[in-house]
Amino acid sequence: NDYDDNDNDDGVIMFSINVLAKYINLKPNIVEDLIMFVQQEQNEFNNNNNNNEKNKSLSKLQIKTIVSPSTTSTTTTTSTWVGLSKQYIEQDLPIPTKCWIRLLFNDLLQSIFSLSIATIYFILNLGWSFILYTNPIYTIGTSLFLYIIVWARMKRNQISKLRLQVSHIQNLAYDKLILDSGGEGGEGYAVLHLRDDIVHELYPNIDDVRRKYFINTIWPKVITAVRMDNRVTKARKNLRGKSLEWWEWVADASRNSRINNSSSSKKMQ
Repeated sequence: NDYDDNDNDDGVIMFSINVLAKYINLKPNIVEDLIMFVQQEQNEFNNNNNNNEKNKSLSKLQIKTIVSPSTTSTTTTTSTWVGLSKQYIEQDLPIPTKCWIRLLFNDLLQSIFSLSIATIYFILNLGWSFILYTNPIYTIGTSLFLYIIVWARMKRNQISKLRLQVSHIQNLAYDKLILDSGGEGGEGYAVLHLRDDIVHELYPNIDDVRRKYFINTIWPKVITAVRMDNRVTKARKNLRGKSLEWWEWVADASRNSRINNSSSSKKMQ
């Protein structure tokens, strides 16, 4: 990153050496030497505070050294960041009049907006309290009716989205079964292995929360849909001492159709 304000307790934005070197057109090592010199001078004047004016100018800078572990080895890397000190920003930083006016105008707009929101909330809350007090049964019934409508719409959207996901995963499973049946020695897929192949292709990161949603929610519905499809034979086979559900694609006409559709879609991509 070129700048950072998350690790600084004062909230001051710190810039890296490379950014400063780019802006002042100097080499990074020269800029770093200058910053180290300023830091040494600042430490000396902090220990022996005799020259207030110079000490004031040196306090403009705030320097921070970050030690972070390397991503390629067990060693650590050290980087230097520099920025204006919080004291200098709050007290001595020169700001043009136009900038002050703009800041004042922004603060005024934010205050007006916050006051408007608070006023609208107060009026709505007061009106709702009045309606609830005068017509409690009607208000509670209306609120419950609106809640049921919103809940039903959200539930319908969730079900529609889930159906699309199940259909997509079901088609991926069919494609794998068809490719296996079209080759020499194809014997189908163990359902567990088919699920693992698909989930590894879609979500390679083992910590992805979508993997759990896929395994616990989507895949059981895919199993239910495939079990009702007569184009796929269902059986059980023993594999390494485990009895596994086994699927195999047997519909020749559907196989040719799906292979052609798959090939045409890949050409379009």
